[in-house]
Amino acid sequence: MRLDNLFGDAQLARLKQILVFIAIVDGVSLAALGLASGSLSAESARVHSELGTKRKALTALPPFQPPKQLPISDDSPQGNAVTRVQIGLSQSARKHGAKVQEFQSSPDPTPYVSTFQAKTDASGWDQISVKVTITGGMRAVMSTLADLSKPNFPIEPDTLEVSRTSIVGTGSAVTSTLTFRILQPRSPK
Repeated sequence: MRLDNLFGDAQLARLKQILVFIAIVDGVSLAALGLASGSLSAESARVHSELGTKRKALTALPPFQPPKQLPISDDSPQGNAVTRVQIGLSQSARKHGAKVQEFQSSPDPTPYVSTFQAKTDASGWDQISVKVTITGGMRAVMSTLADLSKPNFPIEPDTLEVSRTSIVGTGSAVTSTLTFRILQPRSPK
């Protein structure tokens, strides 16, 4: 069946105009999409190039070194005990192949109160709260933590968290966060 049998000449002319208009609109739309796609592709290439440049600049930087903590002077109220524990713990971590990532202590000692007794008669003792983060292989971190039970570390533990961070060789790399209180004789005022 032919279209000229269904429609008159005027209707066919009008239909041709509509089809030509639709074709022109489609052509313009496709051209606009092509330009937009080219623009986005150029922008993507620019960002990719910029990212490569910045990645090279980052790899050229020296490795990050955390700032060294200022030593606590031995004449501060908590100096002797905190310094001894910090140095001893760092040496133990190094000996076992772990690393002390963080060592924070409260600035002021408080009167000692045991977490294991409702009342305590430790009137001559102070405590200093400490938070330590140790990283390394599982065996190295656990060996470092085991050294804390030795008599040269006068501490009372509060919390211990150990979490695996990755698989390394035949074992796991872990991060351990420990909070405890260092005990020391109260200094005379």
